[in-house]
Amino acid sequence: MYAAVPDDAVVYAAMPHPDDEFQAWSLLEDSNRFTVIVLMTRGERTQHCSERGFSRGWQEGLEISPSTTPVALEHETCVDARLESIRGYLDQMSQTDDTIPGDLAEGFTVSHLNDDDDVVCSRETDGECTQRNLSAEVWLDQQQRGALIAFDLGDDNLTQAEVAWALNHVKGTPAKFGIDPQRPSGYVVSGYYSDHNVNCYEYSHPDHEAVARTLDSIDLGLGLQFVTTCGEAGKNVLDLTVSERAADAAFHFRGVAQVEGAVRQGAHEAHYGWLSTTVHPLDRERQQQLFMQKQTFVLSDVPVAAWDSVPDGGAAVSPSR
Repeated sequence: MYAAVPDDAVVYAAMPHPDDEFQAWSLLEDSNRFTVIVLMTRGERTQHCSERGFSRGWQEGLEISPSTTPVALEHETCVDARLESIRGYLDQMSQTDDTIPGDLAEGFTVSHLNDDDDVVCSRETDGECTQRNLSAEVWLDQQQRGALIAFDLGDDNLTQAEVAWALNHVKGTPAKFGIDPQRPSGYVVSGYYSDHNVNCYEYSHPDHEAVARTLDSIDLGLGLQFVTTCGEAGKNVLDLTVSERAADAAFHFRGVAQVEGAVRQGAHEAHYGWLSTTVHPLDRERQQQLFMQKQTFVLSDVPVAAWDSVPDGGAAVSPSR
């Protein structure tokens, strides 16, 4: 399916939070295409940003502490810590895969994005919107391999309308985000979402659902649209496996992973370690953990009419069936 995507295409990873990107890594690694990771939220509501949560999660001497120590949920220190972690992750992953955008330049802000339909809400209290952020932070790879874009659409209150709003801005005004408008769009892939299959890791986080359902139901004009899930079968399902090199680069330990004192050397464990009181397990054989080496993608039938490589024009799919 995706082999027909042009070599100079832009591929997009629409991630709900900074730390979800490995969920679609098999569609991102070892690619000479221009890879753009688009964060819908900044993960600012994680309990690990509270003073107690951070002290429980960060294992001193075993993993990397963000240079900004978070002091509270939704505080700017939490936002900074989350964004520092993903930049560190990408930098380290790019050292073993030279196609990954990890050599990121100093960031810049794309401001005053239009929201004529009033869909954006960045912070919400008691059902009322208290803050709207109509901008995005952008970090471009200095080796021209891609970019990291961070919107601020509200951790735990992301909507499909907001996801479409963000991706439409990137698609409609690519030059603002440092993307060459002459490049064709290749495909866009979501973070992981599954809420039903007993053979899969169940993960029905509402932010993940919002991204998955948007990619499944709205033609975003970004080429093929893949929903990351598991346990599916059919002609419009793509099963891929993350390479051993990338799996080790992200999740390697010095010592036994489950033993207290194991040093988190892999990029995911090292940079996102503070977001868990234990290690982040990687399922290398099945699909029983949030992070898995064997990955499954369902192709939405919404935009496939223009792609002759898709058999029979595609079939209707649902990310949660």
